[in-house]
Amino acid sequence: PIQSLQSNERQVKVSGDQTGELVLPSINVASIRFGPLTSNIRGSWEKLLNGENSKDLLVVQKENVLDYIDGVVGSITGDKIQFFTGEDEVAVNRSRVFGVIYARPPSPEGSPFCAIRLTDEGVLNASAITFTGTEFIATLQAGAQARFAPPSIASLDFSQGKVRYLSDLEPANIEYTPFFDTVWKYRKDRHRDGGPLRVGGKEYARGLYIHSKTLLQYRLKGEYRNFRAIMGIDDSVPGIGFVYVEIKGDGRILYSGNVRSSDSPVELNLDVRGVRDFEVLVDFGDNLEICDHLDLCEARFIK
Repeated sequence: PIQSLQSNERQVKVSGDQTGELVLPSINVASIRFGPLTSNIRGSWEKLLNGENSKDLLVVQKENVLDYIDGVVGSITGDKIQFFTGEDEVAVNRSRVFGVIYARPPSPEGSPFCAIRLTDEGVLNASAITFTGTEFIATLQAGAQARFAPPSIASLDFSQGKVRYLSDLEPANIEYTPFFDTVWKYRKDRHRDGGPLRVGGKEYARGLYIHSKTLLQYRLKGEYRNFRAIMGIDDSVPGIGFVYVEIKGDGRILYSGNVRSSDSPVELNLDVRGVRDFEVLVDFGDNLEICDHLDLCEARFIK
């Protein structure tokens, strides 16, 4: 967690349990989140992050909903955020703000050598990283050096932008059709109870949990070659899970089949060259919707 943070138009100075003290050029900071990222608001926050914003966003949380005001974020101190909207300047109590998202031009550095994903769900881009045997030492793209204890790092991504995890994307459309009255919403990188995805006795840090009947539709740019994933009923439920899975690209069926708790994990490697409309359907099997907890582990697109 962040212990202290201050920023102005030139730099952001942050001190935290996982990062130590960092001083970064303001232009290299895309967003700052003050509030915890719970499952109820994760999708809303990611949608705001991935949007094309011409102005800075001051994001506030109202129960399980995120809202924002656009304008210009000025300096940030321990208790206040300077914010300009139109001709007005206000000093907002930082305790009332969930986060800020800056309107930034595309980074000139291109894809990072390594994306460091922290256990508190923060992400830092590094141009170099080494392991001393007791800690990781990273040179960030912004130029600062940071040290990390191994337990503070969830994953290191060296794909340099060539791999895009499905859990990093926001569906263009979601349709839930419950068999009874309960709607089981899909989740990213964790099971319905908040624990890790587990299939075939192995835990996975990335992927989707999807319950029947759910349709997820994504808009791509036709830039990927393959879609890969490891698919199965989550180990946390009794052995009666049974779903039908259908994956389409531009309306063409890329995969279809039944998935049962008793089955070995299914390894998917699908050709998605040129695909712009990608959808995943998890439908009811022969056991109504009982224990229909499908995990799509390590689901990712590869360029």
